[in-house]
Amino acid sequence: MNDTQPEQQPSVAAGRSVAVSRDAPAYGVLGRPYVRWWWFASRISHDDIDLQIAWLREHGFGGVELSFVYPSNSADPVFPYLGAEWQEAVAYCATACRDAGIGFDLTFGSLWPFGGSMVAESDASRTFRGLSDQRLRRSWESAEGKKPGFILNHLDRTALARYASIVARALRPAIDLWTQGEPPSAACFFCDSWEVHVDGLWTDGLGDVFASEFGYRVEPYFERIDEEPAIRYDYRRLVARLVLDEFYRPFTDISHEHGALSRVQCHGAPTDLIAAYSLVDVPETETLLFDPPFAAFASSAAAQAGARVVACESFTCLYGWRRWPGLGPHQGEEYWPDIRLTADAMFANGVNHVVWHGMPFRRNDRPSRFYASVHLGPDAAYVAQLPALNGYFAAISRLMQQGVLHAPLAVYQPLEDVFRKGRLPEADRRPSAEYHWEMQYVRFPEEARPYGPVWTSEHFLSGARVRQDGWMELGVHRVRALYVTSEYLHVDALRHMTRLAREGACIVLTRDPQSPGHVPVPGYDSLVQELRDASLRSLDQLSPEVLVPLVAGRDLPEYIAREVPPDEAGGEQRLRLFFAHPRTRGIRYPLEYRFSDGATAERRHVTISWRGLSREVTLEFAPREALVAEMHVTGEVTVTHGDSILAECGLEARSMA
Repeated sequence: MNDTQPEQQPSVAAGRSVAVSRDAPAYGVLGRPYVRWWWFASRISHDDIDLQIAWLREHGFGGVELSFVYPSNSADPVFPYLGAEWQEAVAYCATACRDAGIGFDLTFGSLWPFGGSMVAESDASRTFRGLSDQRLRRSWESAEGKKPGFILNHLDRTALARYASIVARALRPAIDLWTQGEPPSAACFFCDSWEVHVDGLWTDGLGDVFASEFGYRVEPYFERIDEEPAIRYDYRRLVARLVLDEFYRPFTDISHEHGALSRVQCHGAPTDLIAAYSLVDVPETETLLFDPPFAAFASSAAAQAGARVVACESFTCLYGWRRWPGLGPHQGEEYWPDIRLTADAMFANGVNHVVWHGMPFRRNDRPSRFYASVHLGPDAAYVAQLPALNGYFAAISRLMQQGVLHAPLAVYQPLEDVFRKGRLPEADRRPSAEYHWEMQYVRFPEEARPYGPVWTSEHFLSGARVRQDGWMELGVHRVRALYVTSEYLHVDALRHMTRLAREGACIVLTRDPQSPGHVPVPGYDSLVQELRDASLRSLDQLSPEVLVPLVAGRDLPEYIAREVPPDEAGGEQRLRLFFAHPRTRGIRYPLEYRFSDGATAERRHVTISWRGLSREVTLEFAPREALVAEMHVTGEVTVTHGDSILAECGLEARSMA
């Protein structure tokens, strides 16, 4: 029943591997933001490292991610990539960060995707035509005069293992030093977004596995696969599984073997995003090349997998992107209220750990730029506001890391629908989006938003079960109903839903689905009939005894809710909701410069329902302001203004100086 709440959810999903001992520090230092620190190919001095770490600490940062990229000046002498001098500089940085009390992450390669001179041709990325023509350009190794290297075959775990044996060996001295003494945070190996060319992606044995699984050969269709949506779906379904089994799962295992966690951006990969994000320790999304609602895929996976932290590569190409060497529009002129409003949009979609993108390494304290970042450093346009902004981000992150996501409605990720489609229309393409299956334009249905939804997929439905009280367990997350709007459903997903319906799950099936693949599935229509007979057709048919809107009202702002237990709340259990300013619903890439100036004072009348209690609340937003509302088990609702949190951090929100 609606007024019967399940017991507090466990912190780790069943079967989720444990990367570090129970005595090891948690990831993230008091919620303080990290920063991607661009190390340009050069010689790195201890003095430069010390100077910049001191600056980061003074300005409220909680950690760094070393990212190794191209030379900013071709005349600079360079430490050979992964060589002894390079390793010593990285290890020194680990010690300096540990002593300064800030976190330390390492990109697992130079530039992106994984590749370079350490990748042999036999381990290189392939298409069905043969060796891929994609190469790793402008990496650290380009400063050494090396030709662009091969891209790693991301569909072969043995190729990944060989690559990792070289890279991890070079990173290991830094990790070993980091774990000595009392490090403030677990260290992560970082993997950036998938940027492997995907057209015709192939690996040895794929054709035989495909034939065994689907009952026909895919090779004859490759030249016209864009004309065959059902065959394209079958091919992508197999590739999607290989991406999980051959790359993301083993990458986390490799990270653990070397004393680190995995922090991974799974977006861009031709796979089930919910499944992929659930296989890593710290799922990371990206904003603003990706609009803020896209973060819900990472936060949904984290909720079901039991991951506490959802990171975000933040403020990427805020006002637009230009090809290397850039610079991007308004770089160096960033408007801090735009940064704050964008961060609030991220928080409202489930992010609780900010990773600034990013700070270029400064040699001899000389000014430096990275072409695609919001510019960060002593010469940043907003440097006077930076400590307070970081304090605000840390405060919100701490609040939103507590407890567990409260999202009582699961929405089925329409993976089958997008896998059948090809490229996006020309007008919808952007530097980070070319295909429908990248999910950048997939949003929660508007009618689902009042229920505080979470995305789910076949990955979690396969192990789902229905409790006696009617709550459905998806990993460690629990929902009261499943909402399905997909035009197509794979038979396995359909079977899982039908089984759950038999167990008493509340399922809302808005249409009769079709089989997405090429070969007809015997008994498919009978399963559809059974599921239809046991399901509702719209959310309007939900009984109040099953599920009521979490937040009801007109023109709802973006929001997220977490249940916080007494030991974390410092008192009684409560429901904590973060409401972004209504203006954030209009944030889209690229952001209009000074977009936040349009965020005026606004009022919203909402009804919040939790544990069988409903309370009417008036949300009063000051210009650009977010709100934190807490509903207690007594029904009392308190509201904290974001401007007051910002002021406590030393910045008056109305001051544009």
